Amino acid sequence: MSSRFKSALDFLYSHPVVERLFHTTVYCLKRELRDCASVLDLGCGPSSPVRLCEVARTVGVDAFENSLRLSARRQTHSLFVQADVTHLEFSADSFDAVVMLEVLEHLNRQDGEDLLVKAQGWARKRVILSTPNGYLAQRALGGNPFQIHRSGWSPASLRAKGYRAYGLAGLHLLRSQNTADSPEEASSILGTIRWKPKPIWLIISEITQLLAYYHPDWSFEVFYVRDRHSNWK
Repeated sequence: MSSRFKSALDFLYSHPVVERLFHTTVYCLKRELRDCASVLDLGCGPSSPVRLCEVARTVGVDAFENSLRLSARRQTHSLFVQADVTHLEFSADSFDAVVMLEVLEHLNRQDGEDLLVKAQGWARKRVILSTPNGYLAQRALGGNPFQIHRSGWSPASLRAKGYRAYGLAGLHLLRSQNTADSPEEASSILGTIRWKPKPIWLIISEITQLLAYYHPDWSFEVFYVRDRHSNWK
């Protein structure tokens, strides 16, 4: 992706009208974090959208050193921790919110279930996550062995745990597994577009987001929120 096209995308995705109209990940995050002063961002990657939310204290955790180094260079968080998310331990109610964007699918099912339980204990207000809709095969990308997909999660399975679900990334049929070769490409918005020319199909995918947001069972990715006042399961 050219730097000019990437800059244009970054500008559009940070525009409040575009965020609101298309219910982007950033819009959803800002809405759910507006009353949060502290956030634990698990699997933060090189350029977490949490950086665009007005949160006083954010802790970014990632197991891949290169991603964490890029994140630190961009000053995306207040504190950085290099660690496997399955081995973390925090005290109960340590953060207002725990965020896991595109993390669960990289864990086997039992590790994912265990992490959800832990996150619920660490969060004072809510747990926020996103994950592909169902299982999506993916190899290691950009030299990052943690990018392999090991499990799939459906809206039904997470709704059963008390999560609200919202569709992301447009309709499922327009995207496929990510085949990028670098960490930057792996996190690119074009990485999962199914057909070429990818910029054109990206636009079509984003238009379908107008529908997919309200029908997460049809969407490529799903944004989930679990509020603390609900009964944890």
